[in-house]
Amino acid sequence: KAGSHNIRVISNLTGAEISRAIGKKNRKVVTIIDKNFADLLEQSCKE
Repeated sequence: KAGSHNIRVISNLTGAEISRAIGKKNRKVVTIIDKNFADLLEQSCKE
């Protein structure tokens, strides 16, 4: 399931990794993180 994969991706990202991605202004990585969180929130609201 795509949803399960997204949850694993998020749980494997530490705060330091996210900070590092933002610090490097790696917009592609940040966008992927944001999309995964958006998908997760949407699923949570439906349940």
